[in-house]
Parts: sequence; C-alpha cells; structure tokens
Amino acid sequence: SMAAGVSAWSSRSSGSSAFPATVTVGLFRAPLDVGADQLTAFAATLSPQELARADALQDPRARSRMIADHGWRRRLLAERLATAPADLAFTDGEHGKPRLTGPGPHFSASRSEDVGWYAVCERAEIGIDVERVDHSRSLGRLAHRLLSARERQLYDAMPEAERAEALYACWTCKEAAVKALGSGLVFPLTTLEAWTAGAAPVRAHGLEIRGLDPGPGRAGAVAVRVGADEQAQVKPVVDLAAP
Repeated sequence: SMAAGVSAWSSRSSGSSAFPATVTVGLFRAPLDVGADQLTAFAATLSPQELARADALQDPRARSRMIADHGWRRRLLAERLATAPADLAFTDGEHGKPRLTGPGPHFSASRSEDVGWYAVCERAEIGIDVERVDHSRSLGRLAHRLLSARERQLYDAMPEAERAEALYACWTCKEAAVKALGSGLVFPLTTLEAWTAGAAPVRAHGLEIRGLDPGPGRAGAVAVRVGADEQAQVKPVVDLAAP
C-alpha cells in the first residue's frame, strides 16, 4: 500500500555515531491516465491556480494528465503530513520550482507522457527528471547543447547504437541537478558536470546525482543535495495506485 511505502522511506539515520550520515530519498511513480471518477476527485483537491494552469492547456489529454499529476503530488505529500490533500499550499520558488509553503519535505516531480515520477526528501533539496528517448531527434545538436568537454570524450568513445540512450541519460542527470539546485537554466548545461556514463553516482555542485531505470525507452535521474560527510540512500520505487 501507499502508506506502507511512505513509512518505509520516512525514517532516516542521523549518522551521529558513524559517518557518513544518510540522506534518504523516496521515489514514487503513478499513472497519469486515470478514470473519470479519479480525475474528478483529484481536481477537487487542486487550487484555483493549478486548475487554471491545467485549463489553459489546449490538448484534453495534457490537461487531464496535469490534473492527475498535481493530484498525486498532493495525495503523496498530504499522507506524509497527515493532512488533507486540498489543505496543502504551494509556492513557486525564484526559478519556478514548487515547494510547500508550510513545513514539510522537499519534493520534485517529472511528467513523462502517461507516467508521473516523484522524489521526496526530508532533509535536502531534491530533483528528478524522466524523459522519453527520442531516436528521431538530432543527437549532434543535443550533444552540442549538453556535453562538457570531458563528457564529450566519453560520448564520442561510445558505439553509435548506444549514443541516444547515453545522451538522454546525461540530459536527465543535468535536469535533475538543475531542479535540485533550484537555479533555473541560468548557466549553459555544458558547464554542469553531472554524468560519467557509468552506474556510480556523480558528486558535483554539492549534489549526489544518479541515474534511474524508468523502464524501456526512457532515461531518468535523481539529484539530492549532500554535505561532504553525507551520502544519499535512494529507496526502491513505490508505485502509487488509485484508491
């Protein structure tokens, strides 16, 4: 159940006796194509601003997915805070990253077509990004926009067949890092070292950045702020289901 999933990640180690201390990250995934009754229930929990943002979308499917996304966020965080989803209030940070106005965990969300991804952390800023790998896109242009000189060397050494996945993995690492930093895209992504083409987490810019496996055809990453004596513990993904 979702409650079990929430309680499973909410406990954290203080690291008082042994270093490094652990910063625990909870990961959640939810379907964004939900039934009409569930969509109505979600819409009833949203703020007028959230509803207006959804209503501004021309595409009905995009509109319903946005409502579901915000509905899931509210349900997930409200359960964590033992309150009603409609009672939560959010504010947009300086660069548009939403946060709870009152006390509560840090969180980040990413919509990838029909799936919503959510990362939650009690102690530290967090970012998550999941993208569909688009094999039809110009990889050369994307690589030019994304890769640092060191990352470019790794990328150029890869077999052609692996480059699209690698490039999107790099992209999600950088997007997750930008979300965790809360800085907006105020610097070129080529200056942000966030990807190594390996499975080991990257530590850069006061973050621990690691790739996720969001399933075939998608790339994903999560980034969390950590101190020099801290390490991130990313819990297994919990699937959220409609009641």
